[in-house]
Amino acid sequence: MVQKESMIFNMKQWLWKLFPGREGQMISFLCCCINGLIVLFFIFPFFASKYVLPVIPPEYIQMIRDLFLGNGLRWEWPNMRFFMMAKEPGYPLFLAMFYALLGKFNTLPIQLTQIFLNGLICWLVWMITFESTKKMNIATLASMSYAFHPLPIWYSVRIWNDIPTSLLLIVSVWLFLFTLHKRSFFYASLTGLCLGISTLFRVISVSLLLIFIGFMLFLEIKQYSLTISEENSEPKKIHFFKQVFIIIFVFILTISPWVFRNILISGQPVLLTIQGWGSMIDGGEIVRMWKLGDNIYRYDGEQKKKTLVSNFYYQELQNNPEKYPGEIELIVNNRLKQTALNEIKKEPLRFIKKIFMNLFFFWYLGTQKIMSTLLMLLNIILLPLALLGTALSIKEHNYFLTTFAVIIFCFCVLQAFVVGYSRYSVPVLPYVISLAAFAYNKFSWRCKI
Repeated sequence: MVQKESMIFNMKQWLWKLFPGREGQMISFLCCCINGLIVLFFIFPFFASKYVLPVIPPEYIQMIRDLFLGNGLRWEWPNMRFFMMAKEPGYPLFLAMFYALLGKFNTLPIQLTQIFLNGLICWLVWMITFESTKKMNIATLASMSYAFHPLPIWYSVRIWNDIPTSLLLIVSVWLFLFTLHKRSFFYASLTGLCLGISTLFRVISVSLLLIFIGFMLFLEIKQYSLTISEENSEPKKIHFFKQVFIIIFVFILTISPWVFRNILISGQPVLLTIQGWGSMIDGGEIVRMWKLGDNIYRYDGEQKKKTLVSNFYYQELQNNPEKYPGEIELIVNNRLKQTALNEIKKEPLRFIKKIFMNLFFFWYLGTQKIMSTLLMLLNIILLPLALLGTALSIKEHNYFLTTFAVIIFCFCVLQAFVVGYSRYSVPVLPYVISLAAFAYNKFSWRCKI
């Protein structure tokens, strides 16, 4: 009897964790459903009539076929052998799962899955906003804003890694908030696991590990009592060092198979990928807006990068035919790095201009003109509100929301050094919206006064 009551109590605890706002959570669930319906019945038919719907990119098809043929995860280029470390493994393995289940390449199941994942993000936006503010109205506003934002709606039907990465990151943040509130080793280990998986999807996710560690050490120094989650409890001394160790340990454990694989291939430590330097070639504005009559943006640096990579690879293959592909890949990457640094030293002002252009494109440049126009109209309101929300979170010592701002800043700045357009802002959009909803709530409340 006691065991039965204990099981019921534990079940209630888990239900509270999943639905902490009780009836308020229903609105976020409706937002999930609305988000999926918008994509299925409006976005699909519209783009099917106006554009060719996205297909699986050829490089992913080749990678998955090689994987099932036993050749490993590799990226083949014409007139070269192949690259083994130029792509993160997460999304190709995600696509390979569908190929294994269906026995063929079919975009529709992938798109339907990503629509469902994007709906889950609506719910998680409610969760992290509620956990950060303890205000159901702010959480509801954030969830509704995300559900109707055109950017994640559009990228949920694109065969790219943006939506799965965004989901893994927000789950990591959600688990991290529980780690802070509960000071639990269990949640700390889940945080490290989820963050490790998200890093396997997009390497820039590793920045969250540094943010989490820095934030926990900051709380340790400040001895912040986290009274936002324990309003009636006595302040408790915080000891986060063990949780920090567990997060780091599980994170390293999660990515270690891929790291060891790269060491075996190349003979040198390679964290996840070696891409990036090629996109810094040509320190000028390598992404441009459209020509008259065109509907998509132009990435002017892409062809130059491919030409350089091909030339470097061919030269190394001719000079060192006995070397393994992984070794040649590292040599090519080092030559790209040196070329990029020489260009930056030669024309630093062009590179600075490129950074500022990428910062602008990060928020405003969509793949089509209609998307860019919508982003410009929305972000004229959304970004200033998010900045105001950041200022208010600092003023009110809401360190959770301030952490959201740090995540946005890190992703935005790191991406600006490489190449910027709106698909890279998809993973940080939930935090922008949470901060904007927080600011709007404060501003509207003061106006009523």
